[in-house]
Amino acid sequence: MAAATTQPESYAHALHNLFAGAGGLFIFALLAFVIVHYVRRRARHGEEDHVFTGFTLGDLEKMRSSGEVTEDEYRRIKKKMAERWASKLS
Repeated sequence: MAAATTQPESYAHALHNLFAGAGGLFIFALLAFVIVHYVRRRARHGEEDHVFTGFTLGDLEKMRSSGEVTEDEYRRIKKKMAERWASKLS
């Protein structure tokens, strides 16, 4: 009879260990997710500081006057810039 009473205790102990291990694994995964999210967010924030924003119409006019772009290139680029601005405002 002694063997019959130890079997349910062993089963309960194994079940307890299973749930404790699963809970620990869940907490570890949640903590890892939070850390990865935080690191990625910080990395993205750092990238935003170094993003090339393009150039302004004033920059384009300076490039035309200095001869970096031809009159034809100036008109095409200016037209594309105006189209982009119009699409963003719409």
